[in-house]
Amino acid sequence: MKIIQSSNQDSRQPMITAINIKNAWRIVRNSKPTLYIFLLLCPMFIKPLAFSKTLGKPQPLYAKLPGLMAAPILVAAIYKSAFDSFYDWFFWFSVHSQKAKIPADELFSLLHSKKSLYSWGAFFFAAVTIYSLAYSHWLYHFGLIKLLKKWAPHLHDAPLKYFVVSTSAWALIFSGAAHLTVLALWKSEGNAQRISEYLNTHTPIAAVIFCAIGLLVLLEARNKGHGMKALYGDSALFNFIANAVFCCLLVLLAVAVVTIPRLL
Repeated sequence: MKIIQSSNQDSRQPMITAINIKNAWRIVRNSKPTLYIFLLLCPMFIKPLAFSKTLGKPQPLYAKLPGLMAAPILVAAIYKSAFDSFYDWFFWFSVHSQKAKIPADELFSLLHSKKSLYSWGAFFFAAVTIYSLAYSHWLYHFGLIKLLKKWAPHLHDAPLKYFVVSTSAWALIFSGAAHLTVLALWKSEGNAQRISEYLNTHTPIAAVIFCAIGLLVLLEARNKGHGMKALYGDSALFNFIANAVFCCLLVLLAVAVVTIPRLL
């Protein structure tokens, strides 16, 4: 009897271990830090309707995380860090440059007397830019959907939170690029030729980075296409209208930016 009980316990041990691993993975997957990290991949995987409360379906956990509307502020703080590093590099480069015509102590006082002002200016500029892009994108789709509801009342309103989070996620990716640029400036001491030589001697690494960026852009375009089509009721016609009108507005904006300064 003891032998039979021992064999049963041995056979149950792998099953218990598998259950424990499954439970641990579910806890980690549904934890807030994991969900916040997952939101960094928002442009590639998350769709607008996941943030909609009008579908009559439970929202995903990541769509109900607190503080998502403040994501641009967090990203702006990361941009501020990159700007601080660039400001320090600019001071170092100016001091060591042969073209510097004033003493180092005066240059130090000149550059760092306004560092806090410029640093916080960069922070507010980044935050306002991210919020402005998110709100302008949302207002466009919100207004267009309101107009199209006259012919398709089943359409759902564009969720503002999605545009804030997705814009912040892309801004976070670009903030990483800003930090890499500043790091390259420090490593190369501001010499563009050194950067070119590094890229020539590390071609595989550069190729992998560019391929990864291209893959991210491709995934984002594919996911955004499916998400926006679902936002417009899976109507190819409405989705085409949204894209066509948006492209026309961009062209008009570009023409205005080029022609208005000339008229003034």
